[in-house]
Amino acid sequence: MEGKTALNFLTRDGRALLGVGDDGVRAVLWRELSDDARAALKAPDFVTVSARNKLILSEVKEGRNVEGDRVIEQLSSGMEGLRQRGLAGDVEEVELIMERGGKLGGDTYIEKDGYLFDKNKGKRATLNGFNKSIKVIRL
Repeated sequence: MEGKTALNFLTRDGRALLGVGDDGVRAVLWRELSDDARAALKAPDFVTVSARNKLILSEVKEGRNVEGDRVIEQLSSGMEGLRQRGLAGDVEEVELIMERGGKLGGDTYIEKDGYLFDKNKGKRATLNGFNKSIKVIRL
């Protein structure tokens, strides 16, 4: 599901693709860094532009035991890259795209009302350093 299904969803949603795949996103966000330096950075799977000309960060996960902390880490890193470019205010949403039968691993995170929810904090999970909730999309 990770590649083709998510890519089809994003293009059907009318989005323009800026960065595709971890390496493609790293190249967009940190193009001034060497390949080796970029490879060490975490990155989401997609950076896209919505029909309203706003940015969307997407992380795609498949299967069971999807690690919520890893999703947050990858999306947060992408958001930090956008902040460094002065584009954090242009981010419309951040999202986790999962297959319909996919499960979140551990006891900390669940999907609630279409968003990643942190049971320990009793509220929607947000990116590290940013007040952005993570929308969950099931394909």
